[in-house]
Amino acid sequence: MSSEAMYNEARQLEKAGELGKAVAIYKKLIAESEDPRYHIALGVCLQRLAHWSESIRHLQHGIALKPHYCEGAQDCFWRSRS
Repeated sequence: MSSEAMYNEARQLEKAGELGKAVAIYKKLIAESEDPRYHIALGVCLQRLAHWSESIRHLQHGIALKPHYCEGAQDCFWRSRS
């Protein structure tokens, strides 16, 4: 399965409330790539699980990888409000 397909699967799992499964996929993606979307998505998912320290670490890392990544910042903002 491609990284993009895994990312989409994790997002669907997250929407379905299967946060633990989504976290596992995001962690696999991060092990293979430094795509800021993966860190931001994992950070938001961990936030929903109340894993604050780990969430902050991934959000900060994702932002540091690409500080002007507007899509990631927008995604982080809207997902945190749902």
